[in-house]
Amino acid sequence: MLPGFLSSLTTLGELVAIDISGNYAIATNSVYNKVYIIDISSKLSPTIVSTFIDPGLVSPRGVTIDGSYAFIACSNTLITLDISTPSAPFI
Repeated sequence: MLPGFLSSLTTLGELVAIDISGNYAIATNSVYNKVYIIDISSKLSPTIVSTFIDPGLVSPRGVTIDGSYAFIACSNTLITLDISTPSAPFI
């Protein structure tokens, strides 16, 4: 079977980094200084569950998920984001 295009989510703008844990993907956007939590349980129709914005989130360039936490590498800091409730992440 050849690889094929399943779906897309085009409202995110320029994504820099992504990590996946279970049914969720965390994606960073360094242009708009945002972190998106995306429900990927349906591979045919991923949906944004929440968008995280914070003054400390400057140019997020990397993300790693460990359990209920997402570690976001920014231009001059590391932000630990609690993602235990994907619809309401917090620092």
